Amino acid sequence: AIMPNSSKSVLLFFTFSPLLIYYSRATFNAYPSIFFTTFIMYALLNDRKDAKLDFAAGISAGMLVQMHYLLYVYAFFYLIFVAISRKIRSVVLFVIGALLGLSPFILFELRHDYFNVRAVFRHMVQGGGESVLLIDRLSQLLRTIGKIVGYDSAFAGLLVSIIALIGVKIVWKQTDSRRLFLLQSIAAIVSLIAYRGVIQAHYV
Repeated sequence: AIMPNSSKSVLLFFTFSPLLIYYSRATFNAYPSIFFTTFIMYALLNDRKDAKLDFAAGISAGMLVQMHYLLYVYAFFYLIFVAISRKIRSVVLFVIGALLGLSPFILFELRHDYFNVRAVFRHMVQGGGESVLLIDRLSQLLRTIGKIVGYDSAFAGLLVSIIALIGVKIVWKQTDSRRLFLLQSIAAIVSLIAYRGVIQAHYV
Protein backbone atom coordinates (compact mmCIF):
# COMPACT_ATOMS: atom_id res chain seq x y z
CA ALA A 1 0.00 0.00 0.00
CA ILE A 2 2.89 2.35 0.71
CA MET A 3 4.71 1.55 -2.54
CA PRO A 4 4.22 4.34 -5.12
CA ASN A 5 3.33 3.69 -8.75
CA SER A 6 6.93 4.45 -9.77
CA SER A 7 8.29 1.51 -7.76
CA LYS A 8 5.55 -0.78 -9.06
CA SER A 9 6.45 0.26 -12.62
CA VAL A 10 10.11 -0.59 -12.02
CA LEU A 11 9.20 -4.03 -10.65
CA LEU A 12 6.94 -4.68 -13.64
CA PHE A 13 9.76 -3.68 -15.99
CA PHE A 14 12.18 -6.04 -14.21
CA THR A 15 9.68 -8.88 -14.67
CA PHE A 16 9.53 -8.65 -18.47
CA SER A 17 12.90 -7.25 -19.61
CA PRO A 18 14.93 -10.10 -21.22
CA LEU A 19 18.20 -8.37 -20.35
CA LEU A 20 17.32 -7.84 -16.70
CA ILE A 21 16.15 -11.44 -16.38
CA TYR A 22 19.55 -12.48 -17.77
CA TYR A 23 21.35 -10.21 -15.29
CA SER A 24 19.43 -11.79 -12.43
CA ARG A 25 21.27 -15.05 -13.23
CA ALA A 26 24.72 -13.50 -13.59
CA THR A 27 27.45 -12.29 -11.25
CA PHE A 28 29.33 -9.07 -11.90
CA ASN A 29 30.43 -6.19 -9.72
CA ALA A 30 28.06 -3.70 -11.34
CA TYR A 31 24.91 -5.84 -11.28
CA PRO A 32 24.11 -5.27 -7.56
CA SER A 33 23.77 -1.58 -8.41
CA ILE A 34 20.37 -2.45 -9.90
CA PHE A 35 19.22 -3.47 -6.42
CA PHE A 36 20.65 -0.36 -4.76
CA THR A 37 19.18 2.07 -7.30
CA THR A 38 15.79 0.39 -7.00
CA PHE A 39 15.95 0.51 -3.21
CA ILE A 40 16.95 4.18 -3.33
CA MET A 41 13.91 4.87 -5.52
CA TYR A 42 11.69 3.05 -3.02
CA ALA A 43 13.19 4.87 -0.03
CA LEU A 44 13.00 8.34 -1.58
CA LEU A 45 9.52 7.88 -3.05
CA ASN A 46 7.96 6.04 -0.12
CA ASP A 47 4.66 7.64 0.85
CA ARG A 48 5.72 7.90 4.51
CA LYS A 49 8.70 10.17 3.75
CA ASP A 50 10.47 8.74 6.78
CA ALA A 51 13.82 10.34 7.64
CA LYS A 52 15.16 6.87 8.45
CA LEU A 53 14.53 5.88 4.84
CA ASP A 54 16.45 8.97 3.68
CA PHE A 55 19.35 7.77 5.86
CA ALA A 56 19.03 4.26 4.37
CA ALA A 57 18.99 5.78 0.87
CA GLY A 58 22.22 7.61 1.74
CA ILE A 59 23.88 4.38 2.89
CA SER A 60 22.76 2.71 -0.35
CA ALA A 61 24.13 5.63 -2.39
CA GLY A 62 27.48 5.24 -0.62
CA MET A 63 27.48 1.51 -1.37
CA LEU A 64 26.41 2.20 -4.94
CA VAL A 65 29.32 4.40 -5.95
CA GLN A 66 31.85 1.75 -4.97
CA MET A 67 30.62 -0.49 -7.80
CA HIS A 68 31.52 1.76 -10.74
CA TYR A 69 32.76 5.33 -10.96
CA LEU A 70 29.91 6.28 -13.33
CA LEU A 71 27.60 5.91 -10.35
CA TYR A 72 29.12 8.94 -8.62
CA VAL A 73 27.01 11.02 -11.00
CA TYR A 74 23.86 9.20 -9.88
CA ALA A 75 24.70 9.68 -6.20
CA PHE A 76 25.17 13.40 -6.83
CA PHE A 77 21.75 13.68 -8.50
CA TYR A 78 20.14 11.68 -5.67
CA LEU A 79 21.58 14.28 -3.30
CA ILE A 80 20.07 17.04 -5.46
CA PHE A 81 16.70 15.30 -5.26
CA VAL A 82 16.86 15.10 -1.46
CA ALA A 83 17.97 18.75 -1.26
CA ILE A 84 15.00 20.02 -3.29
CA SER A 85 12.39 17.58 -1.98
CA ARG A 86 13.15 17.26 1.73
CA LYS A 87 13.95 19.28 4.81
CA ILE A 88 17.53 19.99 5.84
CA ARG A 89 17.40 17.16 8.41
CA SER A 90 16.86 14.63 5.64
CA VAL A 91 19.72 16.11 3.60
CA VAL A 92 22.07 15.78 6.58
CA LEU A 93 20.94 12.19 7.23
CA PHE A 94 21.38 11.31 3.56
CA VAL A 95 24.94 12.71 3.51
CA ILE A 96 25.87 10.97 6.77
CA GLY A 97 24.45 7.72 5.42
CA ALA A 98 26.36 8.15 2.15
CA LEU A 99 29.64 8.71 4.02
CA LEU A 100 28.93 5.65 6.16
CA GLY A 101 28.21 3.51 3.10
CA LEU A 102 31.32 4.86 1.39
CA SER A 103 33.57 4.50 4.44
CA PRO A 104 35.33 1.27 3.30
CA PHE A 105 36.30 2.99 0.06
CA ILE A 106 37.43 6.16 1.87
CA LEU A 107 39.62 4.16 4.25
CA PHE A 108 41.13 2.22 1.37
CA GLU A 109 41.93 5.42 -0.52
CA LEU A 110 43.52 7.07 2.52
CA ARG A 111 45.66 4.01 3.13
CA HIS A 112 46.73 3.53 -0.51
CA ASP A 113 47.50 7.08 -1.61
CA TYR A 114 44.14 7.62 -3.39
CA PHE A 115 44.77 4.73 -5.80
CA ASN A 116 41.26 4.57 -7.32
CA VAL A 117 40.71 8.33 -7.39
CA ARG A 118 43.93 8.82 -9.36
CA ALA A 119 43.02 5.95 -11.72
CA VAL A 120 39.60 7.45 -12.44
CA PHE A 121 41.12 10.87 -13.03
CA ARG A 122 43.66 9.41 -15.48
CA HIS A 123 40.94 7.53 -17.32
CA MET A 124 38.70 10.59 -17.63
CA VAL A 125 41.56 12.78 -18.84
CA GLN A 126 43.36 10.34 -21.13
CA GLY A 127 40.29 8.42 -22.27
CA GLY A 128 39.91 4.89 -23.56
CA GLY A 129 40.19 5.65 -27.27
CA GLU A 130 36.43 5.60 -27.89
CA SER A 131 34.57 8.34 -29.71
CA VAL A 132 33.14 11.02 -27.45
CA LEU A 133 31.16 12.85 -30.15
CA LEU A 134 27.76 13.76 -28.73
CA ILE A 135 25.79 12.21 -31.58
CA ASP A 136 27.78 8.97 -31.34
CA ARG A 137 27.31 8.73 -27.58
CA LEU A 138 23.57 9.40 -27.83
CA SER A 139 23.27 6.77 -30.57
CA GLN A 140 25.10 4.23 -28.39
CA LEU A 141 22.91 5.14 -25.45
CA LEU A 142 19.70 4.65 -27.45
CA ARG A 143 20.94 1.30 -28.82
CA THR A 144 21.70 0.15 -25.31
CA ILE A 145 18.23 1.17 -24.11
CA GLY A 146 16.85 -0.86 -27.01
CA LYS A 147 18.86 -3.90 -25.85
CA ILE A 148 17.15 -3.73 -22.46
CA VAL A 149 13.87 -4.66 -24.15
CA GLY A 150 15.49 -7.13 -26.56
CA TYR A 151 16.26 -4.99 -29.66
CA ASP A 152 19.76 -3.81 -30.65
CA SER A 153 18.51 -0.66 -32.36
CA ALA A 154 18.77 3.08 -31.71
CA PHE A 155 15.23 3.48 -33.07
CA ALA A 156 13.93 0.92 -30.57
CA GLY A 157 15.77 2.77 -27.79
CA LEU A 158 14.23 6.07 -28.89
CA LEU A 159 10.79 4.48 -29.00
CA VAL A 160 11.25 2.99 -25.50
CA SER A 161 12.42 6.38 -24.19
CA ILE A 162 9.36 8.16 -25.64
CA ILE A 163 6.99 5.52 -24.23
CA ALA A 164 8.72 5.81 -20.85
CA LEU A 165 8.29 9.59 -20.82
CA ILE A 166 4.61 9.28 -21.74
CA GLY A 167 4.15 6.54 -19.15
CA VAL A 168 5.77 8.62 -16.44
CA LYS A 169 3.44 11.52 -17.22
CA ILE A 170 0.33 9.31 -17.20
CA VAL A 171 1.09 6.81 -14.42
CA TRP A 172 3.46 8.63 -12.08
CA LYS A 173 1.15 11.27 -10.68
CA GLN A 174 3.44 12.31 -7.83
CA THR A 175 5.73 15.28 -8.43
CA ASP A 176 8.56 13.53 -6.58
CA SER A 177 8.37 10.49 -8.87
CA ARG A 178 8.58 12.61 -12.01
CA ARG A 179 11.36 14.71 -10.52
CA LEU A 180 13.45 11.67 -9.58
CA PHE A 181 12.89 10.09 -13.01
CA LEU A 182 14.08 13.31 -14.67
CA LEU A 183 17.18 13.57 -12.45
CA GLN A 184 18.08 9.91 -13.01
CA SER A 185 17.67 10.38 -16.76
CA ILE A 186 19.98 13.41 -16.67
CA ALA A 187 22.48 11.41 -14.61
CA ALA A 188 22.42 8.61 -17.21
CA ILE A 189 22.96 10.99 -20.12
CA VAL A 190 25.71 13.00 -18.40
CA SER A 191 27.63 9.97 -17.11
CA LEU A 192 27.45 8.00 -20.36
CA ILE A 193 28.44 10.96 -22.53
CA ALA A 194 31.38 11.67 -20.22
CA TYR A 195 32.39 7.98 -20.13
CA ARG A 196 35.07 7.23 -22.72
CA GLY A 197 34.67 3.49 -22.98
CA VAL A 198 32.09 1.24 -24.64
CA ILE A 199 28.61 1.73 -23.19
CA GLN A 200 27.52 -1.62 -21.76
CA ALA A 201 23.86 -2.36 -21.15
CA HIS A 202 24.28 -2.78 -17.40
CA TYR A 203 25.61 0.80 -17.18
CA VAL A 204 22.20 2.05 -18.29
